[in-house]
Amino acid sequence: RAIAGPRLSYPRTMPRQPRAVYWVVFLDALLMFAIVPLLPGYVHELHLSKTQAGLVVGIYSGAVLVGSLPVGYLAAHVGARRLTIFGVALLAVATFGCGFADSFWLLLAARVGQGLSSAVSWTAGMAWLSEASEPRNRGRVLGTAMSFATVGSLLGPVAGGLLGGAYSIRTPFVLLGIITLGLMVLVLRAPAAAAAPAPVGVGTLVRAVSRSHAVVAALVMMVLVATVSGTLDTLVPLRL
Repeated sequence: RAIAGPRLSYPRTMPRQPRAVYWVVFLDALLMFAIVPLLPGYVHELHLSKTQAGLVVGIYSGAVLVGSLPVGYLAAHVGARRLTIFGVALLAVATFGCGFADSFWLLLAARVGQGLSSAVSWTAGMAWLSEASEPRNRGRVLGTAMSFATVGSLLGPVAGGLLGGAYSIRTPFVLLGIITLGLMVLVLRAPAAAAAPAPVGVGTLVRAVSRSHAVVAALVMMVLVATVSGTLDTLVPLRL
């Protein structure tokens, strides 16, 4: 008989990650930009002015800005996993809302819902992902999530344009709403993280950020990029 060597047992160095969060941020970014090629169709069908079209695009980011702080507070007290599940459910409802909106106000409300769900994805979702990762692996894990979001933002206009051109401007959001419901099942089945660290107060966080010139410069750059991007996403499709 062949002599079998000793069985090697590898210690589990990292808890199971809720990899569904990768797909949450991917779909979130995709839906944010999917409306860009469809905007002229909405302007024509709902008789939107350029100001209203700009609000439809910009309200998404505005809802993220307003919702991020309270969502971060709730994530620390309610639990990142529970809040992420709620965010994905809200994303599904809001996406169907974009597909069936028949007025400016309904479309605007649906975009607000998508923006609030995005605030959940980028706070509670990323917090859940961070809690489930060892400190030495967090950079790689969060970087992977950012890569998924980047790919989603690139594919959003492509998916919206192809489906909207082949069928109707409503079709992309109906199909993506169905996909979001499937994603919610994956999120429900994702493993919970270990105990979360103690929450940090807003004042402590602001002081820590203000002492770092690199973080302040990064925030300024993000605001500039978002402003330019939002302007182009609104005016270029209308001009074309």
